[in-house]
Amino acid sequence: MPQLTNIRLLYALTTTGSPWWLVHLYMGDPVRRLLKRGIAAFCSKKLVFRMLSLHDMDRATEARRKAHIERVREALSVV
Repeated sequence: MPQLTNIRLLYALTTTGSPWWLVHLYMGDPVRRLLKRGIAAFCSKKLVFRMLSLHDMDRATEARRKAHIERVREALSVV
């Protein structure tokens, strides 16, 4: 199976309609598991995986959305 060993860092930027507690505690964070165990692991075992999610997007205020975008900007500025 080919690996993409030149990839060192994988960021997943997501939003969900559900609150964080539902995604993490009840559903077991299926999107994170899929991306980390499926895609990231296929690329390289040494790959650093990071995921930034804005949960409960359906009810997110403009301030929360802006804060999330700023968090994404800060995370990606160090790359």
